[in-house]
Amino acid sequence: MRFTTKKAPAALAAALLATSFIGALGFQGQAAAADRCSGTLVEEQRLTGGGKTLAYLNLYWDGHYNCAELVSSSTTSGTLKAMGVYIYTYPLSCKNGGCGIGSYTASAGEYSGFRYYAGPKRLDGRNKCVRAYGVIDWPATGDSREYNVSTKPAIGHC
Repeated sequence: MRFTTKKAPAALAAALLATSFIGALGFQGQAAAADRCSGTLVEEQRLTGGGKTLAYLNLYWDGHYNCAELVSSSTTSGTLKAMGVYIYTYPLSCKNGGCGIGSYTASAGEYSGFRYYAGPKRLDGRNKCVRAYGVIDWPATGDSREYNVSTKPAIGHC
């Protein structure tokens, strides 16, 4: 496509400026639906607060990678709010409580403003134990509280 007026560069500059401003706020766009966890769902934990289900922490295994995502519930879906998901791997010796949660060997995570889900976050889970953790601030405005959930047991799926 070829621009034939001088307005196009100005419009492009305005769009880039708006994009960088939104990025500076720390709010991220949602990834395409194809960029979600795949494999077998090995655990789902409800994240609750104020007597309501706020989100679901999902942990998947595809034979090579563990993948975690925090998905908004019908109560919070579509509302911009701070939420995050984290995944950690541990040595097999940590199975059955052999280590503290700070003994992880690798981690991946994100915390930002999202409307529908945080993640996916993936780590190589072969010959390792895994922990996933999700957090959400709700309500999205005003006097919000931070709610969280973890896989059970915290270090499992070895």
